[in-house]
Amino acid sequence: MNNIIIDKGTKKTISNLQHIENTYSLNEFIYIKEKIEIDSFSKREKINIELVPQDEKHKKYGFPYICNVSKLTESLKYQEFEKIYPLLKNSFPSISNLEKYLNNSDYAIYWVDGSNNLIFNNEFELEPRRYRFDYIGTVFNSRECKDLKKFKEYLLSRKDIVEISDIMKIPYYNNNTGSDTYFTVTIYPEKEKYNKIYRHFIDKKEKYPCSRTKDVLCGIHRNFIDYLNFEPFKREIEDD
Repeated sequence: MNNIIIDKGTKKTISNLQHIENTYSLNEFIYIKEKIEIDSFSKREKINIELVPQDEKHKKYGFPYICNVSKLTESLKYQEFEKIYPLLKNSFPSISNLEKYLNNSDYAIYWVDGSNNLIFNNEFELEPRRYRFDYIGTVFNSRECKDLKKFKEYLLSRKDIVEISDIMKIPYYNNNTGSDTYFTVTIYPEKEKYNKIYRHFIDKKEKYPCSRTKDVLCGIHRNFIDYLNFEPFKREIEDD
């Protein structure tokens, strides 16, 4: 690969981009694309870098970003994904910083699927992210659960539960009996199980694997795996 001019004003270049490529096996599924921009301060042309998927196979995983490993992991656990994605897009390094990032073991390439709120590592394994659920389309309510208090106590013993709210009344406009209750839950799934669930729906050629994965995590879909061990807490359907 030819040297790429970083700043046409200084003619500064990176001389070993091929080494960087080989280090991260970029040439297997990404090509490096030059992007000329005008520096707002100096008014000089600068060339930024974009990592772009080579083919349709890899495009389905989103687009690659260089991220700090520990910071990204912490953010995925304690921040909503909607707040993380804009930060990723805005923090992509310019070519003047590329070598610094890629030669630093604290950083790695991640593939971000913004439309489905998913992040894959360079091995195309899903990185866990937090999911927050309320009473809608979940089992965290008194319509689905026969004893919310005991179910909540059980969930609090699990390592994948980040937060649980107090038990509250469902708002009147969605409260059929006037006494229906619920609690909110934030789940940070264990990586191996998370990938097993997602891959199950991929292998089954499920049309919406991300939605089905979410259904498993919130307890509604239990045909494949009862992720929350909800069956003992399930309210039996009463005959009219």
